[in-house]
Amino acid sequence: METTTDRHDVAIELRSISFTYPGHEHPVFDNLNFSFHGG
Repeated sequence: METTTDRHDVAIELRSISFTYPGHEHPVFDNLNFSFHGG
């Protein structure tokens, strides 16, 4: 269960980064977001 919580926390952090830095300027963060979304 702890692993699930950690993944959730990471997803939230990535979302925060995504809002701060547009994916166009930081494709790396954008790709990470797609990974979590399942895209």
